[in-house]
Amino acid sequence: MNRVYSQFIDGALTKGSDSESWINFDPANNLPLGEVYQATPQDVEAAVSSSTRAFHTWKNKTGAERVRVLTKAAQLLRERVEELALIETIDVGKPIAESLAVDISSAAYALEYFGGIAASIHGEYVDLKNAFGYTRPEPLGVCVGIGAWNYPIQIAAWKAAPALACGNAMIFKPSELTPATALELAKIFMEAGAPAGLFNVLQGDGRVGAMLVDHLPHCPEQISLPFDFVHRPNTINGDARWGRSVRCIRLLGAPKGVRVNATVNNHYFVTTVISTYVVDHASIKFRDRYDKSCLAHLFS
Repeated sequence: MNRVYSQFIDGALTKGSDSESWINFDPANNLPLGEVYQATPQDVEAAVSSSTRAFHTWKNKTGAERVRVLTKAAQLLRERVEELALIETIDVGKPIAESLAVDISSAAYALEYFGGIAASIHGEYVDLKNAFGYTRPEPLGVCVGIGAWNYPIQIAAWKAAPALACGNAMIFKPSELTPATALELAKIFMEAGAPAGLFNVLQGDGRVGAMLVDHLPHCPEQISLPFDFVHRPNTINGDARWGRSVRCIRLLGAPKGVRVNATVNNHYFVTTVISTYVVDHASIKFRDRYDKSCLAHLFS
């Protein structure tokens, strides 16, 4: 075990100012992969400040300039597909064939697709006979993405790509169970020419997500933070906390969830699930908690 999964803020990895951490295990053999450091309130403040600065730089870029960064990031993902797929497989516990064929290429495709749209974002002209009107799309500001552990790099790219294409910055919190590839994506954005802070990563459990939400009313310059709940979508309710709405995109879960009792026959279960085309093992919910090691052994 020699890897540290820490915060990626303002273009660099930082361990943070708190000693709280835990071990990230390889779900295939339960061996330790590295140590994950929980983001602190100071880390959240630093990430928001950094993303705010990056936002003011990025929003003034032309669509063509954003295209170049996003498509370069996609190119780097494709060039490193084997390296990234291995990291994803070890971290998540999914088959290497799936990581190679789907996960990294899907992330790259999202960046290419929304990168291609960036240059065509424009307003409208309205003829009012003796006058005229026009619209101009404006970016929202600093966006927050909260990821799930079944498709870590895909979800990070799916959420970052449209946000960045439209001129926003993003703070992304991956699942505490799969901290690895969001950090790799952050490094790739920097290598592709993104300004420092455009894509920051904060590690940790739901407390970090709550801190980001709590920070929303106090964000510098009142920048809007729309939230993307991609895991446990009903945990946080903006209306209840502040009496006002929060712009959200919610993914309410996979359509083929399976509940597994402790006494189930594993061989029969795996055969049945595969035959019904549930290839995403993260859709399988064990009785009281997610258990990556159990899932990996079931599908080994």
